Order: sequence, then C-alpha cells, then structure tokens
Amino acid sequence: MLAVLLRPILRQTAEASLKLGSGPSRIVNVASQYAGGLDLTDLHFQRRKYNANTAYKQSKQANRVFSHTAASKFESDGIIVHACHPGVVTSNVLSGLGFGSGFDSAAKAADTPVYLATAPAKQLGTGKFWQERQAVKCSFSSDSKTGEALWDYCAKMQEKLLPSVESENEVCDDSNA
Repeated sequence: MLAVLLRPILRQTAEASLKLGSGPSRIVNVASQYAGGLDLTDLHFQRRKYNANTAYKQSKQANRVFSHTAASKFESDGIIVHACHPGVVTSNVLSGLGFGSGFDSAAKAADTPVYLATAPAKQLGTGKFWQERQAVKCSFSSDSKTGEALWDYCAKMQEKLLPSVESENEVCDDSNA
C-alpha cells in the first residue's frame, strides 16, 4: 500500500504540477502478461502447496487489479495509475520460473514503463494495462469486486504491519496533507 502512504505527497505534487502546467503525478506498476490465478483466500499459500509459477502469476494479477482500483480511487487527486508488461528479459526470476532466456533487451523492457512515466497524460488516461506503449485489454480490470477485496486486504495488512502509520482515511484527509 505504498501508493496509499505516498498519496498525500503525490496529491501535493499533482497540485503543484497543475499550477506549473505540467502533467499529473503518476504511478507505474510493472506487472506481466503472465498473470492469473489470484486466490484472495490463500494469498500466502498456507493451504496450498507453494509453487513459484503460481505465486508469480498471482502477484502479477494482483499488480494489475490493484493498479486499476488505485486509478479509480486516485483520479480525483490528479494521480494517474497504470500497470504494464515490460517484456521478457533474461533474469534470475525468469530462470527461477523454469524458463530459458528472454527475448527482450533491458532497454526494450524499460521503454514502456518510462513512456508511461513521461508521455503527455492526456494521451494516457488512467487505469490501463500497457504493452509496447499500447493500452491492451486486461481481463482483470473489469473485476471491481476482486479489486475492492484486494484493496481492503492490503489496508488491513498495512494496519497490522505498520500500526504507527495513519489509516487511509486519515492520510486522505485534506487537512493532513
């Protein structure tokens, strides 16, 4: 829930940027096309046998769902949120999942995230999933029920792990910004 913790700063940056005529604050989450199988009832594999591929795919679906949910929650603050698939690059993660080498260079993999961080906001919108600088259909973004459940779970985990940090409601209260 780093996005929630940073929301006041992102909101202030967005307000200052508007005054200067530049773009909004942005959050770009790196996800993957290799996503799916999100099980909100067993996120930590306490009931299921752990499997690296399942965990990876679940985490990347969560990235995509969370990004879409955050986009709808943060849009009124002048913060845009996107998720993207950077490509398939040779890495320890790829090897750990049992795949061979990737076929994209690190520079190519950085292209879409950098594009989302720097392109004119008007041509991007918010809440989309991107690949190779193109918004692509995301089958997970229409599942608002899962998005809200994941958001609530993350908020509960934040309260449990970071009890001294203000709640989302307090963080989002304009008087605290």
